[in-house]
Amino acid sequence: MKKYSLSALIAFAMLLCVSLFAGCSDSTAMGTSEEGNEVAEKVSSSSNVASSSSGDSKELHIKSCSSRAVSSSSKNPGTYAPEVGSSSSDDKLANEGAAKPNSLKYYLSLLNLKSDAFDNAVLSTKRDYHGDGDSERPDAKVSEFDGPWPHKVVKQNVVVLEKLFPTAVDDYSDIITAIKDETLDKKCGLYTFNVYGDGASAAFIVASIAKDTIKVLDIPAGKCNSISTNEMSRFLFYYCGELDSYPEIVHVPVENSLSVKCSVLNSEIEWVK
Repeated sequence: MKKYSLSALIAFAMLLCVSLFAGCSDSTAMGTSEEGNEVAEKVSSSSNVASSSSGDSKELHIKSCSSRAVSSSSKNPGTYAPEVGSSSSDDKLANEGAAKPNSLKYYLSLLNLKSDAFDNAVLSTKRDYHGDGDSERPDAKVSEFDGPWPHKVVKQNVVVLEKLFPTAVDDYSDIITAIKDETLDKKCGLYTFNVYGDGASAAFIVASIAKDTIKVLDIPAGKCNSISTNEMSRFLFYYCGELDSYPEIVHVPVENSLSVKCSVLNSEIEWVK
């Protein structure tokens, strides 16, 4: 039998240990090789295996040949960081979606109401005076649009809209042209509608339009001036379907506090969709 010196045996043992350590570390870290699986089976469950915090995943964090638990599917919570600028993302979206001046959306924001408070059919609204007894009216035909019921716009009276809703006439010129040419869909129509001032409300919102009912929200004036009884809120809306000549007008008082520039609300600005 061949004899080896003591120093040779020690060197051989150290080399063997280093090789085993390297192989074990690699297989444990990867967790995918057959060697790693074999090591996992041989490790004592009481001292070297820690179960994952998730009972469903049943991950095993193996502590073999090292004091560290290794898991390729878990993340170190200390390395997580929020995206840069995420704290101001809501402000950015709010600015991008900010309502344009003189728009219905901006008007609703002045009233502290949701942006969808108006019925989708409403195109424009403005504050105005009654035409009755007003000798300064530029056109006598305007008075036909001063009633409290929906009034359909037709070829014979469409020109009056240029005085009542000039901005809407420009923005929705395709509808105006179709009315003049009498090519508008017969199932649809452009209507004006008025809500008379009650001396208590700062604004009115046409919230729902149906065949036999129109729902109006009454916004309390608070510290702002109310719409007087010789004033009214005019509305222009485009509606498709049957609409009664005298639908029921339902008023719904709204509890709301205004914190706006009252001068803007009290003006005769035209607010357009």
